[in-house]
Parts: sequence; C-alpha cells; structure tokens
Amino acid sequence: MSKISVFIADDHPLIRQALKLSILTEDDMEVVGEAVDGLEAIKLVPDLNPDIVIMDLMMPNMDGYAATRNLHKHCPRVYILVLSSLNKEEAVFKAVQAGARGYLTKNTQHDELVSAIRIICEGKSYFPSKIRERELVSS
Repeated sequence: MSKISVFIADDHPLIRQALKLSILTEDDMEVVGEAVDGLEAIKLVPDLNPDIVIMDLMMPNMDGYAATRNLHKHCPRVYILVLSSLNKEEAVFKAVQAGARGYLTKNTQHDELVSAIRIICEGKSYFPSKIRERELVSS
C-alpha cells in the first residue's frame, strides 16, 4: 500500500515543523514538500504531485485562497485541506469556493488532522462538526 503524500504550505516555520512531525508519526503518510507561501506552493506542487496539500490561508506574496484556486485549476487531482487560525464562516465559504475539500482550525488535535487527511484522500470532504452545525443553522 502506498503512503499518502502530504505537502505543507504555511508561512510559520514552527507550524510547518509541528505538522511534519505529527504526520510522520503515521505509518501511512509522508511529507513530500513544504512552502512558505502560496507562490512557492504553486511552483512546487505540480512537480511533487502530492495526494493532499495542507494550506494556510494567511500567507505573504500569495494567500491560501489564491493558491488553492490555482492548484484546483491546474492540479485537480491534488486535494486541498485548509488549516487556518481563521474560524469564521466567510473564510470557510471562500476556501470551499476556491476548491478546498476540507477546513480545520489550528487548534485541531492530531487525531482529527490525520483523520481529515485520510477522509479527503478517499475523495470525500471533511469539515468539523462545529462548522457543519453553523452551516445548518445559517441555511
């Protein structure tokens, strides 16, 4: 069985390192690359062809929304999971419109992160129950 290949795009080195260490504890996952902003992500992802990109939204040079839109258009087989400090419905909505298959906030626990990665790589979407509840209430 091949491993799930993960690419990390976040402008904070400590976040990238923590994500990498977290993912490397899973036998079925590997980190194949990382980027400090959306611009670097859209340059590296097409060649690395990961299964999934963990994308921050607030980054310099090119934000996560624009990078997600670009990757969704040019690399449609690469899934995008947004991991952001933004916990607002508008941010989730914009990320989904850009092509994200999932959305987590940065206070997410390890188990939920790796579960979301696996679910998204099965071709499904993943949104935590808090986000789903808000969407149902506002519908």
